[in-house]
Amino acid sequence: MTTAQPLGYWIKRVDRALDSAFTDAGLDRRAWQVLNTLSRAPAPIADLDRVLAPFLTADDPTTRPHVDHLAARGWARITLDTATLTPEGHQAHQRLAEHVEAIRSRVADCLAPEEHALLLRLLQRVAARIDP
Repeated sequence: MTTAQPLGYWIKRVDRALDSAFTDAGLDRRAWQVLNTLSRAPAPIADLDRVLAPFLTADDPTTRPHVDHLAARGWARITLDTATLTPEGHQAHQRLAEHVEAIRSRVADCLAPEEHALLLRLLQRVAARIDP
C-alpha cells in the first residue's frame, strides 16, 4: 500500500471504513453515538446535539433523526424532547458495544501502542492547526 496520497485522502478513507464497519452492524455511527450517550443517562435532544456536535455536518445538523430511528426500533422513548433508552435499547447497546469493541480492537491491533499514541498526537496537532 502506498502513502503517496495526501492526508485528506487517508482521513476520508479511514472515516468511510469506520462508517462501513458500523453499517455492517445494522446501525450507522451517529445512531451508535446517540445510543451510547443515552446508555449513560436520558438526555434532551439539544444536549445530544451539543455533545455530538463534532460529528454533525451541514447535511446532518442534528441528532434528532437518529433519536427518531432508535425510537422507531423501540430502543428509545422521546418525551418533551428528552430521549431515554428503553430496556430493549439497553440490551441493543450491550450487544452493539461488543461489535464496537471488535472494531476498536481491529484498529488498535494494527498499531503498536506507541504508534497509536503518536498517531493521535499528530492528528490533534493537525486539527489544532486547521481549526479556526
